[in-house]
Amino acid sequence: MHWRIEFIHERTPDAALVSRVLFFLVSRGVRYNTESASGWYMILPHGEDNEQITGSESGESDCTECLGNIIEQYRKFDPETTSLTIVLDFEPERGMPFTLSVVPAPENKSRIKMRTHQNFVPNEAVHDAFVYCARDLFSRLGFVYGSYSNENQPSIPTDERALFERPVQAITFYDAGLADLIGRERLLSIPAGHAEELSNGGVFLYVCDNQFGGCDDLDVVREFLASDGSLDE
Repeated sequence: MHWRIEFIHERTPDAALVSRVLFFLVSRGVRYNTESASGWYMILPHGEDNEQITGSESGESDCTECLGNIIEQYRKFDPETTSLTIVLDFEPERGMPFTLSVVPAPENKSRIKMRTHQNFVPNEAVHDAFVYCARDLFSRLGFVYGSYSNENQPSIPTDERALFERPVQAITFYDAGLADLIGRERLLSIPAGHAEELSNGGVFLYVCDNQFGGCDDLDVVREFLASDGSLDE
């Protein structure tokens, strides 16, 4: 089953945002076109008269430098109505393919999704490295909110009230504003899992690594946060 870490950004996607995301991921060892993750991308304009553009790489040679060309192609389209998806490899030595998607969202916002499959994750250490890479991306790029989701769940909401009311997930990222609105000290005091204050003032909660629900610790944390009316389901 597929799962993803999905972020909300309070600005329309554009080439500058895509560049910042890719530059950060490459600095963490992510590569484009490897033995376990053939390079592929899709630029998808959301209009009746527009056709999608796809590209792929031949062979198994690292083509990470080609990401600049992909960004330049994306730049030719209206970012408010165009999605970009790229297949990348998080762990080239062992192989952990994932797709990075940048998608326009309502209210001139963006969704950034890092999506993979449970069978693609070599072990727990690589899983956690992926999660903590996402944590650092969140704190660096000014996202508002982020969380684990799986293929059976809809995209996360974009408006602040809906995010405030959304129950905590197995992994959740709050920016400083949402953390203060929900209760910073309460978030940092959850009775199970890991809570961490980020350099940007946000809060990162890692309750469990079960992407598909059924986590007892998650039930405990939700009950704790709902006990004073916060994050009621």
